[in-house]
Amino acid sequence: MQKEEDKDAIQTFLGGSRTTWLFVTVIVLTFRLANVDPSFGIIGLFQSYIPVLNQTPDPFSLCVSCLIFSTILTIVLNKIEMEDGSKEEFQVTWLLVTVIILILRISRIDLSFGIIGFVQAYILGLDTGADFVSVFGGCLIFVTLVSMIVRKLDVINNVPQTSLRKSGSLYQFYNQDKIRRELSKYDESDDDVSRNSFDLEKSGNDESAETDSISSRDQFCTKGIVHRALWSEMSEVKKCGILDKISSHEKNLQESMFEIITSEVTYIKSINVLIEVFVKSDELGSDVPQKSVLTREKRKEIFSNITMIQDASEKFLSDLEARWKKSVLLPDVCDIITKHATRNFDCYIHYCRNQEFQARKVKELKKNAKFAEALKKLESHPDCQGLPMISFLTLPMQRITRLRLLVDAICHRLDKIEDGKDELHEKRQKSAINALHTVGRVLKRCDDEARKLQQTEELCHLEEIIEFPNKEIRIPLISSNRFLVKQGDVIKVSNESSNPLNIGKTKTSKRTIYLFNDILLIAKKKGSKYIVTDRCERNVIYIELIEKPEKCARILPHGVPNNCKFLFLLTMLENHEEKQVETVYSCKSESDRTRWIEALTSSKDSGGEKIYENWDCPQVQCIKRYVAQEPDELTLEESDVVNVLKKLEDGMCEGERLRDGEKGWFPFDHTAEIENAHVRARNLKMQYRLANAASENDNSKS
Repeated sequence: MQKEEDKDAIQTFLGGSRTTWLFVTVIVLTFRLANVDPSFGIIGLFQSYIPVLNQTPDPFSLCVSCLIFSTILTIVLNKIEMEDGSKEEFQVTWLLVTVIILILRISRIDLSFGIIGFVQAYILGLDTGADFVSVFGGCLIFVTLVSMIVRKLDVINNVPQTSLRKSGSLYQFYNQDKIRRELSKYDESDDDVSRNSFDLEKSGNDESAETDSISSRDQFCTKGIVHRALWSEMSEVKKCGILDKISSHEKNLQESMFEIITSEVTYIKSINVLIEVFVKSDELGSDVPQKSVLTREKRKEIFSNITMIQDASEKFLSDLEARWKKSVLLPDVCDIITKHATRNFDCYIHYCRNQEFQARKVKELKKNAKFAEALKKLESHPDCQGLPMISFLTLPMQRITRLRLLVDAICHRLDKIEDGKDELHEKRQKSAINALHTVGRVLKRCDDEARKLQQTEELCHLEEIIEFPNKEIRIPLISSNRFLVKQGDVIKVSNESSNPLNIGKTKTSKRTIYLFNDILLIAKKKGSKYIVTDRCERNVIYIELIEKPEKCARILPHGVPNNCKFLFLLTMLENHEEKQVETVYSCKSESDRTRWIEALTSSKDSGGEKIYENWDCPQVQCIKRYVAQEPDELTLEESDVVNVLKKLEDGMCEGERLRDGEKGWFPFDHTAEIENAHVRARNLKMQYRLANAASENDNSKS
């Protein structure tokens, strides 16, 4: 925390325009080296003007004052020879003057700088040679002087000098307050207000003196009490008078952009607490076994790459704050979001992948008495503000999700601006849309990676409980591209029986169906294990709803038991033995049957369009180049392969280009269908339907 304050102080000292004061310093040094000593007089005149600009003493100006007087004292003592031997007395006089001026400085009486200037102007008659000490003193004087002038002129020109980093709030409180405010405004008629986390109900006349007295650094929350820092309430914004010059829509837009900055401030503060209090603690972060209750492996499992998250957030916030310091009227922040989301946010993807595993690991470790005691001690740290460690561990995923919503709010604000649309407005809109898409892609990858890890863990669990009775039916269950879609218990209805006494009777037995994205398993429970009785590829399944039991007389000639309801016919067109298997199953409810049928259906016809699932869709190859005519269309080069997801009657298709995953529409006549598993499955289904139709026709004739 101290490092951040020191960094802010240094930036404040240097000012916002380094080029200006470097240029002035070079000019003065040139005068100085040319023995043109009025340069010191010029310094004095500038310093005399400082009282108008500078009203607050700081450690840097005090330090430089000491250096200035040391330089002057050195010059005087080296250049003056007192005939009466009163050199020592003269030295005491200069020291006394120095002390007096420093007292004035500490007392905020800035005329001290004017006195320095006049004394330096008097040095003209005493110092006629250029030496290293006086040149060095001149440099220090002008660096300090011009920095302070530029700093004060920046305030006049709407350049903020207040750092937003010094906040007492944590991101958890900001996020909770944000959700609470959105819910409270959900029923309000003004949708424009409900879309963001602030309101501008207070006008300039209604603002109290108490609000004016709150500094920029203190307008956040402490101990969970949220004082949201609104752009319109920042002291720099009020003083420059810009609120009276811009429209209400522009104010709302500024608030939306400013919230990106202030929320990032609270977020990095919470991340810093996680690292300083927990990660770097002896109890959890030490490599010495006697101190830490965690091994290095467990520490990595819990905290993952959180330090990389911290670095990425620091870089992001630095660019945001630099934009704020340039002008209180923010031109844009979405370009910064796009830049960092593209270059630095990959660390979020890796972190979010392990988030669910982190939560389980912490819960498991809490069963250890030593870990629980150490965690309780660390969570009682004042910086945690009563929050548990797990609330800090979940922040990165929350932040990426919230960031997308905040960018969406900016897009919404820009759409509200109807008057005064110009080149800047168009640039802002493009920047906001680009940022929304970029952050959206990062968020999707975070979700995909987290889901993929969860699916892999699920497969590992299933492999422990599912058994394949022989090598003909056995397959490796764990695969990088496989995941479980749906599982559940059903009742198998059949007329088959190995017992001669039961011939002619309908038999029911419990089965468990495991539907993966690429295969289907039928299993029978035996003890704690599930024995696979049959399997097939997912795309060679034919599913049919049975409303009337008598319609399945071909398969169940002896009828269906009265307690078997909500039936469907599941046909494996080609099982693991390359045989066709028809089975009737009964579900526990109508909704359960509907969900099974939808999960097992590969394509749907809806209003003149054919919709395919990505696990069973046609593939086409481009035979004639097509250039996209609309933003939602897909440009195809010859030999491009595309998965067809939708097909319309007019010949347009929506698909996913395999080489880069881009989705869009294209004309089917520019492509040719590829023979793949979908085509083969489609032919099997067509043969099955034709065979059933012929069988029903024969039965009707007989």
